[in-house]
Amino acid sequence: MEFCGTNLTFKYRYKTVSVDHLNEMQEDIDKLRREGKLSDNETYRSYIDSKKFEIPDTLPNAKSIIIIAIFSKPALVKSNYSSKLL
Repeated sequence: MEFCGTNLTFKYRYKTVSVDHLNEMQEDIDKLRREGKLSDNETYRSYIDSKKFEIPDTLPNAKSIIIIAIFSKPALVKSNYSSKLL
């Protein structure tokens, strides 16, 4: 699928999943963490470490969730400051 808006174009996929699978998803992430298969990158970990696969208190009667993945190309950024590569 592709979404186009004002000065905005990106490709994405989505899937609707029953909340019955949240425990399985949490177990999968916990297993990857225990096995050291998750990146140690500080920024990445700041995103993922605080996430929990559970029904939020604000939606106690939720039956499903929507998972969205947005595709982006990997990028490498090099910066120079005072003639030094950062």
